[in-house]
Amino acid sequence: MRWFQRYRSHAAYRTKKQYRKLAHLAKTTLVEADLRTPSGRRFLELQFLLENYLGQQFSSDQDGAHAAASQLQNVLQNCDNITYEEPGAAEAYAFLHFLDRYHRFQLTFERLNALKLMPLRGRRIDILDIGTGPGPSMFALSDFYVRTLRKGTSRDTDWGQQGFNIDYVERSRSFRGWLHHFTEYVNDHCPTEVPWWVPFHHGKFYDFSGIQFDSAHLETTYNDHGDSRTREVKVKRRFDLIVMSNFLTTKGQVQSFSQELQDCARYLRHNGIMIIVGATNRSKKYQEVYDELKQLILDGRYSNRKLIAKMDAVDIGESIMKFSWNDTYGTRLKGMTERLFRQLLASSSSYIPAKAKSVLDATILPEYARDIEWQIFVFKKSSRPRVTRPGNRQSGRSNTPAQACS
Repeated sequence: MRWFQRYRSHAAYRTKKQYRKLAHLAKTTLVEADLRTPSGRRFLELQFLLENYLGQQFSSDQDGAHAAASQLQNVLQNCDNITYEEPGAAEAYAFLHFLDRYHRFQLTFERLNALKLMPLRGRRIDILDIGTGPGPSMFALSDFYVRTLRKGTSRDTDWGQQGFNIDYVERSRSFRGWLHHFTEYVNDHCPTEVPWWVPFHHGKFYDFSGIQFDSAHLETTYNDHGDSRTREVKVKRRFDLIVMSNFLTTKGQVQSFSQELQDCARYLRHNGIMIIVGATNRSKKYQEVYDELKQLILDGRYSNRKLIAKMDAVDIGESIMKFSWNDTYGTRLKGMTERLFRQLLASSSSYIPAKAKSVLDATILPEYARDIEWQIFVFKKSSRPRVTRPGNRQSGRSNTPAQACS
């Protein structure tokens, strides 16, 4: 309740409608025990901000609302076939999936932390999110590390001093633009003033195809006399945690990215982990995807002349996780979905495809209680220096190129 009392007069919430929403959230934490946890309060805060942000977009930009409404069916059923450059696709995806995916990752990271798998110790923790979309996994990662490292809890903290750094791969300009503006919005308006350490000024990687973890560029410097000096600067990027969420959806896609996927493992640091999250393997399609992925990662050659390295699949027990549309969190998600859907119906009803309207009409019914399920696969890197015999520098050499991770 302190955050509500402290920020009830915040300029962002001075309208009666916004004040009522914020007051309702504060009251919710008192009556629902599940939401009195740090994760619950953060979920409520992000739900409040997401609903305000999308609601303002849908009400102030009629063309944008029409475009988002027209893309609902594509996002629901044709997600493997669209580029997310289509007008309105990024907004439609954020409306339908952002908060749901965010909560999935809240639960996922808590589960992996309980198993002592989340990287927590040593140097700054470097994270790469591949195919981030509108960034729900990065928001959940930021929350997890702010809470567990107990740093970066203030807007006054310098960027890079919070103990972890998140970067992402995303080729959709629409997603990158949406993420940029949304992150600026939530960090400016969050009631708790605890920022999300998400790279809103765009991630360093665009296309996963041909991704390079080592790069070089020319840098020119000038002295006090105006004389210049140009030198080659080499940049090596290494990670402790790599996340892929709903990124690999076909067996052919895994095969086409075989080099890139093995490079992800190759450039993980010692004890780093790769988390793959997606639909459950109850379908033949996804069973084939995960079988191909597991074989590819485990069969990779990661050793070199300096290091002996390998990737192992981690047994996490039950790999399928779930929450329900009628539990504490699902009910909040359903309420937000209904309010934003009603807003789109009021302004853009004729643009909403009939199938999408039917799906959303069923989803927002009070009795709708389907489980939301996803599956997790975790791979862990281990590496150690090669031991060479005195006077024999060639001992223990490998045919694998020297692409070591530090």
